[in-house]
Amino acid sequence: MEPGVRICAIGLLIGVSAATAAVSAQAPGRGSGPLALPGPTRVVEADTFEVWANGTRFAVAVAGITAPAGNTSCGREAIERASELVAGPIWLDEDAGLPSFDARHRRIYRVTTSSGLSLAVELALAGMVQAKPSHQSAADYPAIVAGQTEAESAHRGCLWSGDSRTGR
Repeated sequence: MEPGVRICAIGLLIGVSAATAAVSAQAPGRGSGPLALPGPTRVVEADTFEVWANGTRFAVAVAGITAPAGNTSCGREAIERASELVAGPIWLDEDAGLPSFDARHRRIYRVTTSSGLSLAVELALAGMVQAKPSHQSAADYPAIVAGQTEAESAHRGCLWSGDSRTGR
């Protein structure tokens, strides 16, 4: 690799790392309490949102779940369902059993819909997401697993309907 290209590539990596750290640094830290958001919320993937709170923008990971990639048919269905569920007000609560941030620098929250339902459980029941094994200590984890099991048994949702659209 040419020296100039190598310097450019290193500079790009440093810039991306700094930008990622800056986004996570803007998110509220542990102990900051719950957040009430008026909605609608921008859904990036069914387990990832972009939110504005207290004048800052940051990424949110939904505690307890993992979603299919947004560039797959199932991922797009999951995004659509999650968008419907968070079209109105939502509440973000810290989950004491999980770290504040994940490896992707998203702030981890338990998300409650305007109906008072756990978003993660609703998406699992719909067959749109799976329980995330590394989040077994999440408050909703047992209900998420139960919802996933129910959806899988009923062949409900894009993950369990057997039509191979999951992209996994």
